[in-house]
Amino acid sequence: MATPENQNIRQVPQESPIQRLFSLLSQTDILEPGIIAHLQTTLTGGPANPGWIMTDRHGDTLLHKAAKNLKPQVTKFLLTQKPELAKLTNHEGLTPLKALHDSVDSMRHPFLGTFYRGPPFAGFPQSYIFCVAVLTNQEPVCSVPAEIDTTILSNLTWTSDDDIILKTLRIKYGCTCGHCIAGFLSPKMRYALSGFAREYMFEFDGPSYFANDAGSYLPDETREMLRAGHNPAMREAFRSICDYIGQLCAKRNKIPSAANVMAVAQAQAQENPQSKTVEVLEEFFKQGGTIGGVAKEMFEVAGIYFETVDDEFQDPTLPFNKYLAAKLTKGKSAEPNTPSKMLHTKKRPRCANDKEIPFVTRLCGY
Repeated sequence: MATPENQNIRQVPQESPIQRLFSLLSQTDILEPGIIAHLQTTLTGGPANPGWIMTDRHGDTLLHKAAKNLKPQVTKFLLTQKPELAKLTNHEGLTPLKALHDSVDSMRHPFLGTFYRGPPFAGFPQSYIFCVAVLTNQEPVCSVPAEIDTTILSNLTWTSDDDIILKTLRIKYGCTCGHCIAGFLSPKMRYALSGFAREYMFEFDGPSYFANDAGSYLPDETREMLRAGHNPAMREAFRSICDYIGQLCAKRNKIPSAANVMAVAQAQAQENPQSKTVEVLEEFFKQGGTIGGVAKEMFEVAGIYFETVDDEFQDPTLPFNKYLAAKLTKGKSAEPNTPSKMLHTKKRPRCANDKEIPFVTRLCGY
């Protein structure tokens, strides 16, 4: 695709020294300092050397190749030498940043139909994080371990004081809306959990939900107790866990991990000494119930929201959205751009994490 920035760019001749640079950028067994040394040796004369902006047969510049091959040191070096490389597009019309995003899509979606392409997505690698940070001028970002403990994620909110950590996690987990809690729980996902799932399961379906569907991720004996209804504490605990998950997503802006669910229960018990919340949950656990079993079911029901044409749920004039708006704001109008406002109106931004139910479920610790 021809753009003003791309004019006067020549394709690299085959078997030229610059062609060898393109080949080096595709290799995984050469350390980045070595590639940078080759760049300095080959492209002499500083930024005026036309080799910096030459392309391969796909229209990729050296920066495209460095970014797509997850080489952050080379990416940074190229940008310091020739900043305008960030705006150049290849034959598909992709900038280096967009080409990088497209190149790692298989990591997020390891299955293509029934064909397995890789392990379940658990976040992009450190090299990707640093490449994106360099290309978007978001440095500094921090190093994060490959596997992050749920406890760490549980403490991060939508507007966390740990800004660098939150920015890093949003890159790691592919957030594209800038509002994901802990980098992965998007406004639409929070709506689906706090509103659609919770209210669908109990406000609209009521007792019939327990009779037909409840407890699909719980032991058979526990599920049967929920269906029979002989022990009211079981159903009360199930409802309470769903309510706490909804509160965490809609009001407290934290991920609905088991630790956070228990923290909400204990806080409410302290606020109301007459409450039997903790005792009810203990009975539920004693009978084989788990927070994870309830949470997985709630996530599954939330998936129904994303299987529909969810644009319908954006319309604030629909009765269901009016109902949720009143529930989430206690009948009062929310301030513009607050988390609760984004949960039930067209203000909810789209995000690459919106429909990633299995991925989000795992990161919440279930």
